[in-house]
Amino acid sequence: EISLAIPFNHKKYHMDKTTRYGIICGIIVIIMIGMFSSLRGREARPSDASNASLRYPGAELSISKDEDLNGDGVVERVEYAIIAGDIGLERYGLLSMNEMTTRTPGYSPASDFIIVDVETSDSQKEVLVTDTGPSSDYTSSFYTFDGENIVLLGTIPGQFRDMEFSGNGRVVTRARAKILDTWFYDDEWKLSEEGRLRRVQKLFYERRDPATPVTALTPLTLQTSPTDGMVSFRIQKNEMITIAGCDDIEWCRVTRADGQEGWFRVVNGTEVLGADGAAGQFDGLSYAD
Repeated sequence: EISLAIPFNHKKYHMDKTTRYGIICGIIVIIMIGMFSSLRGREARPSDASNASLRYPGAELSISKDEDLNGDGVVERVEYAIIAGDIGLERYGLLSMNEMTTRTPGYSPASDFIIVDVETSDSQKEVLVTDTGPSSDYTSSFYTFDGENIVLLGTIPGQFRDMEFSGNGRVVTRARAKILDTWFYDDEWKLSEEGRLRRVQKLFYERRDPATPVTALTPLTLQTSPTDGMVSFRIQKNEMITIAGCDDIEWCRVTRADGQEGWFRVVNGTEVLGADGAAGQFDGLSYAD
């Protein structure tokens, strides 16, 4: 039996059994309330990626990172979730910075986001979100936070692992060409004065990984340049040449084994047309989807 008594008068203040048990139960309840309050306090302070799911309870994936994106000394909570769409395999991404949320472009979002620094001389950092696209035609969207809103800087071809960041406001990525066959080139983008990513247009894009050797199936007359119609040389049937690249609009440049260069025109996306108007064809082009 447990005995609780006040030391200065043991006999007068000796408690009966029911009173003693009531006091003990009360003490236990107080201790349990304190422990529960402590646990609730820890849950209210998100500190890891798993807590991002509290914002998107139905998400397939939900991750978060903490970063000061605009250099104001205040860390932003960046959260990214993938949500299943209503139709078939359609999915979309939701990007949140603090209390602001935006839907990212595309319908096949990649499973992570990357924080990058396109221009190291300014105070901004960017959040890169990728969509895998059809036939692995990746696109990546760049976002930043101005202190109040999520700002889309632009959407460009490629994914993070294909990109080069020099820190001077320029991004070089891998882009799929639009003419002749399936090939890729280095595509350059630059932050404008307004803080948006703009494509750096070029007159010629070199075929990447590497230039393509092909065999002429028919003779083809090449001209000196896209703007100079003078004949450069004539490719003979079964002659092997190298397609160095194109302007990705309608002209492509080839190189002969002896170093001579010439240009042919592409019409309707894939049809080869020589300087004399004759159609040509090459063996060795790639038409992979």
